[in-house]
Amino acid sequence: MLMKIASFDFILATSPQRIKTSALFFTMLLYFDTNVILDALLERKNKYGRDISLPASKLLFQIVECKHYIVISNWAKRELGKHIKNVNSLFALIKPKMHTVNYTEEDVEEAKRRSPEHYEDALHGILAHKAGADFIVTRNVTDFRCVSDLIEARRPEFFL
Repeated sequence: MLMKIASFDFILATSPQRIKTSALFFTMLLYFDTNVILDALLERKNKYGRDISLPASKLLFQIVECKHYIVISNWAKRELGKHIKNVNSLFALIKPKMHTVNYTEEDVEEAKRRSPEHYEDALHGILAHKAGADFIVTRNVTDFRCVSDLIEARRPEFFL
């Protein structure tokens, strides 16, 4: 995994846990699952009443603060469009820190082969890999096992 520390590039040869506990500043390219963005925007709680919006909001704010880059796919924008009227305005603040990736019919077919029941999550994983993301940020890590050979899925709390 290529990481940046100050102005030096190097390959991190340790586990991802090292990223969380290190005192050094790492810039990562993070692909956000649609639900994490919705958690932050809609101030959602889990089924036990626990606030899950706060970790998602904090991580998105780190992107605004230029601590990380974000990958947004046209697939995620499509999903967000079901809940938010003007999706493009949503990302105006982080546009300089945003990379985009587009899905193809081949990507959709690959996702359906990997997970016929949850191909939408598999597609997010495929797109995260296609964009060169370091991690996919999601609330439902287990749904991304079908793409674990391509990308590692982590909850927002992992990065805080």
